[in-house]
Amino acid sequence: MCSDLIAKPFTNNDINISFMCKGARLFTQCSDGELAAAVPVQMFDSLVDGILKTVNPVLEKNQKEELLFRLDSADELGITIDSSWTYSTRLRQYMKRVEQMRQEDAAQE
Repeated sequence: MCSDLIAKPFTNNDINISFMCKGARLFTQCSDGELAAAVPVQMFDSLVDGILKTVNPVLEKNQKEELLFRLDSADELGITIDSSWTYSTRLRQYMKRVEQMRQEDAAQE
């Protein structure tokens, strides 16, 4: 890998995303649409924890079921995957509550 991807995160102690130099593209055989990311090792665990925390609110039910199918056990990731909890479900609940509050306000006027 090129120094942009390895040396920069090490030196700056920060995440780096790179389009990769021509040599890196040649030796990794990546496609034109791919990027590379490097993370200092001391940030890796918190980065993974943050990604895992997005599973329940972001993934839809079918995506969660696919993920559970690919895992060896339901608790392999160290989190409980709740297929009934999604961002869109909570958003619909929120919007219903907002509409209810608007109707209550309108009735009071």
